[in-house]
Amino acid sequence: MFYTERLKLRNFKPDDIKTLFEYRNDPKCGTFQTWDDTTQAYLEMLIETNSNRDLTNCEGHYAITINETDELIGDFYISKKGQTISLGFTISPLFQRKGFMYELLDAFIPHLLQNHSDCEICCLVHPENRASQHLMKKLNFSKEEFIEKWNSDVFVRTKSS
Repeated sequence: MFYTERLKLRNFKPDDIKTLFEYRNDPKCGTFQTWDDTTQAYLEMLIETNSNRDLTNCEGHYAITINETDELIGDFYISKKGQTISLGFTISPLFQRKGFMYELLDAFIPHLLQNHSDCEICCLVHPENRASQHLMKKLNFSKEEFIEKWNSDVFVRTKSS
């Protein structure tokens, strides 16, 4: 679907449930997330709903996996509404701080901006999530505002950024 040197984005598979459930229920992983439901039943529904998506539609959740092994290491969310593309991402604590999200986003964002040049890309980041704040700045996103309702800073990138 989409590849980098070490990673690929792909649709979820039913056998991803064990790993998805483990990291989504790890307190280290959920510290800065706003998930409402991490039950196995909900995550099975998430996998089923997102098992046959087309990334070009800019909608849905996708599995982030290691190219060589197809091992699930995280998940990626994309949504396009009007001229705004929203991104969200989670990496399992076992794979954090290895440059995976930088690698994926550094390759994927230019692809998005090339195909949707009239759009801006935004990410919501918890104000205490220093790693994601640093990542956004490294990827040339600008901090636009704080939204109290979501307890998040809004980072935005445009084609000219």
